[in-house]
Amino acid sequence: MANTYYSSKEELLKIEEPLLGIDSLLEEYGKQNNLGFIKNDHEIERTTVWKKDDGVYRKFGISIIDEKLLSFIIFAVAWQDRDDGRYIQRKLIIDDLRPPFKAEEIIALLDQARKEVTSWTRDDLKKAYPDEGKKKKK
Repeated sequence: MANTYYSSKEELLKIEEPLLGIDSLLEEYGKQNNLGFIKNDHEIERTTVWKKDDGVYRKFGISIIDEKLLSFIIFAVAWQDRDDGRYIQRKLIIDDLRPPFKAEEIIALLDQARKEVTSWTRDDLKKAYPDEGKKKKK
């Protein structure tokens, strides 16, 4: 897992460079699908987040997974906070995507992530911390 908080400025720029190359692609994809991509986590992640009427937050995007190998993931995640804790569903769409990125491949993977995350309902979410609130036995 990338640990960008301890990376030098030069390392962060090297990691961000492939993403800068697809920012316009993400912007166009967002416009076509009524979504907005944001930069976060030291500018090396591009995601879109929204909340539907069912109260479930949905997010998908591209993020660094291994800064030494310059390997990225495309992921989908949905979550909802309820009275008894957080419920979540997540899926890695691809776990080792390396530059140079191909526009057609990125679009296909983003479509897959978007379709996946929008298909989930609140009933598909699983308790994030199943033992949360339970007393430990001695």
